[in-house]
Amino acid sequence: MKAHHTHKVLLLFCLCMAVISLASCMRTYKRCYEHAFATDGVYCEENAVYRIGGKEYAKGQQTALRNVRYRSWENFYEWYHMAGWKMKPIPGTEGDIVYREVRADSDGKMEFTPQSKWVTLQPNQATHLKNKNLRHTVSIENPYRDRHLTWRGVYALPAAAACFAVEAPFNVVSVTVFLIDDIIGAAF
Repeated sequence: MKAHHTHKVLLLFCLCMAVISLASCMRTYKRCYEHAFATDGVYCEENAVYRIGGKEYAKGQQTALRNVRYRSWENFYEWYHMAGWKMKPIPGTEGDIVYREVRADSDGKMEFTPQSKWVTLQPNQATHLKNKNLRHTVSIENPYRDRHLTWRGVYALPAAAACFAVEAPFNVVSVTVFLIDDIIGAAF
């Protein structure tokens, strides 16, 4: 009976370590992986709100976007709230300037009006509204359909695999040391 209990504890420990390694704190492998892909969409500056013909519009530019992160280290709060990752335009992929109707939400931020589409306008009398900011600066129609592998995948995907092979054991060890330190610290 005792061997069966030990087996369960060992299996649970291994499962926990596998989960911790997949939800690791080092994200260099994820940054490399995301570098291999691009997503077609529209990017707007945060304050790109204009009044044209009595309506308010967000001014955006069609472009390819990449999911980027400003650093490799990720804490639990960032992981849980998907903070730190931002869709940014890829230089050299800019396309047409387009507009989409917006309205103010309950917080005063401008959001895209439901059922509105991106359209090309000739802004003869466009007035820039400097005191209004957009809630979202990226618009992607279908994130799964519009995402595609780029030529950067030739080096980015093998680099992501190599980084994961290094980071997974590092993350397991660092989290284990953190937990042991926390347990020992709590005991004394």
